[in-house]
Amino acid sequence: MRPQRGQSRELLQAGIELIGSPAPQGTAEALTVLCHALDATGLKDYRVGLGDASLFPSLMGSLRVREEVRAGLLEALVLRDFVGLEEMLAESGLVGEAAELLLEVPQRRGGEEVLSDVPAPAEEAVEGLRLVHELLEPSVAARVIFDLGLVRNIGYYTGAVFDVYDPALGAPIGGGGRYDDLLGRFGRPLPAVGFALGVDRLHIALAGEERGTGALLASAAEQSPVTAGESTA
Repeated sequence: MRPQRGQSRELLQAGIELIGSPAPQGTAEALTVLCHALDATGLKDYRVGLGDASLFPSLMGSLRVREEVRAGLLEALVLRDFVGLEEMLAESGLVGEAAELLLEVPQRRGGEEVLSDVPAPAEEAVEGLRLVHELLEPSVAARVIFDLGLVRNIGYYTGAVFDVYDPALGAPIGGGGRYDDLLGRFGRPLPAVGFALGVDRLHIALAGEERGTGALLASAAEQSPVTAGESTA
């Protein structure tokens, strides 16, 4: 994202990278560190959206979506633009059950019930989410919201991805995910997972909770334009 006039060109972030620990154990450990860190700051109302970066591409592949339209569909989903996604699906010529699946599955968000009755191409990703959830201690698991439409516009994410939300801020505080294939591109294949939090956004969320309001100035969040796709993790 190109900074706008008055926006900072530097972002202060805090996070971790866990190298060498595969899914689901490594993912559960990263989520546990994330929640314990946020608890230590005093943030109370946050939730962690948990999805899988491979789910939507797997659906598109199984439904034989043309390569030239996949990037546009993925970008619409990154922006949570379901109206645009529906229009692109229609323009691509996809109709019937295929179009319905690509529009309906990514809008599933909530508790474990959203993991039931998923189409076959999504089963592997969903099973991975179940395994991660089973490894979480209750206090951490209670923070998780499953989001089957959570994806990334950065190509190196391979599996579980997550964002941190708080009602006192109208944008993610931070996020992360798995990038198991990334290190292999540099000569040593190792599984990896990590996350980054926007420190400025975390301060804004804390201030909002202290004031008892969920409606902080949107401009304050825009001054610290951290999105999940921009995080260093």
